[in-house]
Amino acid sequence: MFSSALGLVFTRIFRSMLFSLVKVEIFSSSLEFLSSNSLALNSRSLR
Repeated sequence: MFSSALGLVFTRIFRSMLFSLVKVEIFSSSLEFLSSNSLALNSRSLR
């Protein structure tokens, strides 16, 4: 009983950690994409 509850808590923590990692990865990649796009737009408008 105790071990199963511990496993449930562990899997929940692991899942939330994995989810936050994925969110951070998506956020950083989208931020990089936006910054590169804005840089390209700026260089295009300067010419």
